[in-house]
Amino acid sequence: MQRLTIERGPSTDLGTFGVAAIGTMTWHSLELPWRDNRPNLSCIPPGVYRASVVESAHFGREVYLLQGVPGRTDVEVHPANWGGDTEKGFYTDLKGCLSIGESLGDLMPPGHTDPQAAIERSTPAFEALMAITLEADIEIEIRWAPGNDPGSFDAPQVA
Repeated sequence: MQRLTIERGPSTDLGTFGVAAIGTMTWHSLELPWRDNRPNLSCIPPGVYRASVVESAHFGREVYLLQGVPGRTDVEVHPANWGGDTEKGFYTDLKGCLSIGESLGDLMPPGHTDPQAAIERSTPAFEALMAITLEADIEIEIRWAPGNDPGSFDAPQVA
């Protein structure tokens, strides 16, 4: 079974950006900030999860659905650009899910007047993932890069 590895950088109010890799392919990853695993507001707890392709009722397309995420349901891998903390006024396309993209940038969220940190070209990255995996079940390993775990003494503090 193929494994998609997500290594996260620091968690900030603009999201939790990282690196996603499977085989020789790498992309940027994006999740919500760490908010103590609160459903719809927090990134996914670190761990290894099995993921299967399902038809997403929300997106009307096939996505990967993570199984066994503690305290959570409907955690998907799908195209998205923003992952900010909505309780602090930032925009998000995510509700506890995970996205990948080809590059990082600042994009203008709908209804906002200032650009916000984002991943770009998420749909092509997601389609490449689906092609590489042949839409078979995969494992997704999520971990913090050294020093970025919100519980570690040297991790940047989330405002």
